[in-house]
Amino acid sequence: MSDVFISYSRKDKEFVQTLYGALETHNRSTWIDWRNIPLTADWWQEIEAGIEAADTFVFVISPDSVASKVCTQEIDYAVYRGKRLFPIVWRDDFDMQQAHAALQKHNWIFFRETDDFDQAFKNLLKALDTDLNYVRQHTRLLLRAIEWNNKGRSESLLLRGDDLEQSEQWLTQNQGKAPEPTELQQTYVSNSRSVEEANQQAARILQKAAEQGRRLVRLGAIAGIVGLLIAGGSSWVAYLAQSTLMATNVRLKSAASNEQFLSGQRFDALLKALEAGQQLKLLNWITQLDGATQAQVIAALSQAVYGVNERNTLNGHQSYVNSVSLSPDGKTLASSGADSTITLWNLETGAEIRTLTGHQSSVNSASFSPDGKTLASASADSTVKLWNLETGEEIRTLIGHQSYVNSVSFSPDGKILASGSADNTIKLWNLETGAEIRTLTGHQSYVNNVSFSPDGRILASGSADNTIKLWNWHTGAEIRTLSGHQGFVNSVSFSPDSKILASGSVDNTVKLWNLETGAEIRTLTGHQDDLNSVSFSPDGKTLASSSDDSTIKLWNVNTGAEIRTFSGHYAAVNSVSFSPDGKTLVSGSADRTIKLWNLETAAEIRALSGHRADLNSVSFSPDGKTLASGSWDKTIKLWNLETGTEMRTLTGHQDSVNSVSFSPDGKTLASGGRDKTIKLWNAETGSEIRTLTGHQDSVNSVSFSPDGKTLASGSRDKTIKLWNLETGSEIRTLSGHQDSVNSVSFSPDGRTLASGSDDSTIKLWNVNTGAEIRPLSGHQSYVNSVSFSPDGKTLASSSDDSTIKLWNVNTGAEIHTLSGHQFSVYSVSFSPDGKTLASGSWDKTIKLWNVETGAEIHTLTGHQYPVLSVSFSPDGKTLASGSADTTIKLWVWDFDRLMSMGCSWIRVYLITHSQDRSLCRGYLP
Repeated sequence: MSDVFISYSRKDKEFVQTLYGALETHNRSTWIDWRNIPLTADWWQEIEAGIEAADTFVFVISPDSVASKVCTQEIDYAVYRGKRLFPIVWRDDFDMQQAHAALQKHNWIFFRETDDFDQAFKNLLKALDTDLNYVRQHTRLLLRAIEWNNKGRSESLLLRGDDLEQSEQWLTQNQGKAPEPTELQQTYVSNSRSVEEANQQAARILQKAAEQGRRLVRLGAIAGIVGLLIAGGSSWVAYLAQSTLMATNVRLKSAASNEQFLSGQRFDALLKALEAGQQLKLLNWITQLDGATQAQVIAALSQAVYGVNERNTLNGHQSYVNSVSLSPDGKTLASSGADSTITLWNLETGAEIRTLTGHQSSVNSASFSPDGKTLASASADSTVKLWNLETGEEIRTLIGHQSYVNSVSFSPDGKILASGSADNTIKLWNLETGAEIRTLTGHQSYVNNVSFSPDGRILASGSADNTIKLWNWHTGAEIRTLSGHQGFVNSVSFSPDSKILASGSVDNTVKLWNLETGAEIRTLTGHQDDLNSVSFSPDGKTLASSSDDSTIKLWNVNTGAEIRTFSGHYAAVNSVSFSPDGKTLVSGSADRTIKLWNLETAAEIRALSGHRADLNSVSFSPDGKTLASGSWDKTIKLWNLETGTEMRTLTGHQDSVNSVSFSPDGKTLASGGRDKTIKLWNAETGSEIRTLTGHQDSVNSVSFSPDGKTLASGSRDKTIKLWNLETGSEIRTLSGHQDSVNSVSFSPDGRTLASGSDDSTIKLWNVNTGAEIRPLSGHQSYVNSVSFSPDGKTLASSSDDSTIKLWNVNTGAEIHTLSGHQFSVYSVSFSPDGKTLASGSWDKTIKLWNVETGAEIHTLTGHQYPVLSVSFSPDGKTLASGSADTTIKLWVWDFDRLMSMGCSWIRVYLITHSQDRSLCRGYLP
């Protein structure tokens, strides 16, 4: 480890040598590139390692370091690893707003020529020594957490004993100090504690068995029998201990999958969930596992399979991936990296075809010729190279630029190559001879990107002078300059019809330009950091953009609306490109990976769309083949769950449909509405049977008795009514609540009715007499939903107080309070086996709970607005959720089906990762 890592521009080396010498004189170990990178080492790997192992990251601020891409990448990595940052100013002749956002959050120490170096250096030393023990512990724990994460989160690398206790104390006793603990550090400590507790439990089992063996000996049992018992006990103990550890490991992997999913690493989340699934399968073969662990794995699988849109991750580069480009036939991917190489990939299988080497520095851009036979690459070594794609051999090197070459682009006829450079120029090259045709000058700073229009008439260039220039490349004349961006223009891209130009800038925006007039059409905002790349889809309707904020966004070109955001990279996304068929998006990132994203919707887990307003209620038919949904749009829809198609729409209510419920035989559907009525429908034909009237206000809930002869309804008029379904007549009215009745539910034996109300109470009623059995009190706000467990012994209730409560029906005692939702909980539903409870909340999530212990199993995310209703299918293999985002989501709750779906999704990945094929053992041919 070192005390300090110094990040700087090479143009400031003389000052940095002075600073380095002063630090060494004062016994501060300092990481500096000229001393710490061996000649044969991968330079970026060494830089990452240097940043990770340093207690403090010192950034030397000057106009050159602020403009340097490498320096920016170093800051990004330091921020990603949670390092303490100290900015020191050497030269300040630049716009302070151009400095990295992370630097602007800290006080700067001034080392300018006009400043007193000795005094500034004393201030730096004082800052370095502040909370030194805390910072050193931060570094030590970070290095161990990184090693654990990089080696597959191996259990052998977790903290133990005193190390674990000290790390836990460090986390709890130093809250508020900088740098804050990273998410990785916290996860590392948390997982260490879980495994430590599992080990301790296993040790207790071993000790207990040993004591039993000794007791048998003391009792004078026959020696042979004792031996057998002890031997058997030992096997039993080993079996129990192993099972305990494996179960803990399964839960940890499921939790890790959830963490990765929520952080945007959805492909990794799927891999981790499949790994947990395989271990669960083995564990179930050894022993009967508790339902909560199984539910946790199923939830992790369901969320990962539902949420994944990343088809594959290609690993191979040893440093930043700067550029990705697809061949015209869509079969080959070229990626260029800061490791000085270009890699060619088979897009169908994900297999690496070959690596092209020859450049002496970072390869910033790669582009295929229109016929797909040649690849051009641009490098920080100031050259452009042409490669034969069939053989992988270098054809020629184009020399002429005086600085980094940042971008290359072929003309549509494949005869001309354009290159843009940090020497502020664009060069045009004859590809047949390799001769320079002409140099285009006019930009006042680096040329970051060049692109030919698809019709071949125009060349566009984006520059660090904040402008885009359009050129007649045949004559070399400038057509016009497009101004409007407030920062460097990093990327330009033409629409397929050559009518629109898109540009991405470090001002965090994308701009669309009318090429005929040069007028700005619109500005697209949403990214939180520099824009690095923009690319049109083949049909020109969608634009993709990538950013230093680690995300990719898709935009509707006609309206400018954001379609979706892809998260999964953990560092800047430097390049994006569509496949020729428009079905796949490719991204290259500073995290060294290339990701392939599926732009089509996954088919098996569905979102059912059709309602035009909030979904208030969903209900499965008893055979599990049909789903009914009621909405604020005044309609009920019936859905075929096998195909995901809408069967029919039931209309008749004059206002919002608040509740829907199938009769036990599945032939009748009941609906309660804001129009104060209940309607009974023929579930097969969709025709209305009759309307029940009598409530004086909105009907919030309807529920059939188990024998199908009685219907209960709860209303805003503070009453519950029981109805004779054969005649449609009212049997009786139950009064007692002081406010709106939001939910009613029959017990499985049909003798008891539960009701939940805005008066914060639940009441239990005798169905035969109408007498109130008892009130259940404890919620601090409105009770929105009540539901009996399948055995009728437990009642679940959810409330606006953000909690769910479980009640003993016989005694009225509260069993558990389930806390975890951030806002009102609107709906609860038991799984058919009664072991799991699902809840839907205003916080847009669905949570799964262990009914026996009250512990939270998993959180499902995906809805864009509050979740108003949740329901398990009768066979327990599907969970439906209805939301104010107007959609119903169907979550598969079947282990084998989820494993098969997940394995089908990652099939391509498995082709090139043979060591991971065990993830799908038994689920793929």
